[in-house]
Amino acid sequence: MLSSQHALADEAVQGAAVSTDEIGRQVKRLKAAVSLSDVHDFPNITDTTIGDRAVSLNKMTMNHLVNAAAPGVNAGDLAASIVLAINVACDRNGPITNSITNAINVACAPNGPITNAITNAIATACQPGGAVSNAITVACQPGGAVSNAITVACQPGGAVSNAIIVACQPGGAVSNAITVACLPGGAVSGAIANACLHGGVISEAIDRSSRVRDVGAAARVLNGSRTNPADAVEQIPSALMQMPPLFPLNRQSFSALSANNCETLLQFYGLDRTGNVSVKRQRLAAFFNII
Repeated sequence: MLSSQHALADEAVQGAAVSTDEIGRQVKRLKAAVSLSDVHDFPNITDTTIGDRAVSLNKMTMNHLVNAAAPGVNAGDLAASIVLAINVACDRNGPITNSITNAINVACAPNGPITNAITNAIATACQPGGAVSNAITVACQPGGAVSNAITVACQPGGAVSNAIIVACQPGGAVSNAITVACLPGGAVSGAIANACLHGGVISEAIDRSSRVRDVGAAARVLNGSRTNPADAVEQIPSALMQMPPLFPLNRQSFSALSANNCETLLQFYGLDRTGNVSVKRQRLAAFFNII
């Protein structure tokens, strides 16, 4: 049936000098042969479509229609035939539809022009100075949308604040994690146990503190027992078991410490540094037990 329809269409478009009466008859035969129901019986029309023939027929008769010089041609019939042919070409699996679909698929495939254009646009926008990068920067600055959202979420009653409170309550995630870590064999428990072993951090800190305390006590006893200006002044180590960078040789030198030297010793031992040089000397003398 499709071949006979093509034959009718071929007859309709042969020759540029076909009479208007003949055009009218061929249009009517084309319309009768290619009904909408017939078209749906043949969805896979190839490139030699009835649509192509109808368009050719349209070209042949357009001047007659425009000039109203073709009384034998029914313009409604011709228009309906052309619309029908275009509908066939644009129908599912029609040549126009397939051509457009294929073009879009090719353009959107990896390395296709549309894909590349979108990829390049996104890359450019996300680079420093690009639109996306600038928008993120502005949003994260104080007063920006992201910054404000974080501030609100962290305030009392905010989402982050509430989540932290819930997590730290008995039975919460943080509370449970701390409990597990502090149980025998847990991470915190194990770390504390290791630190308290001989050579561990806590053990070393305790030993060092004991040595500082013992050495300092002995030095203060000796300093308190010496009264001659030429007698040496025993040094006292810091909490880290370190000796001061400068120290007076004897009691006489100690009593003549300059303001800068007093400041250095007070800072080294973590003592109060307020007051004049006389007050600072008295504070150091009390610390070293120099009577």
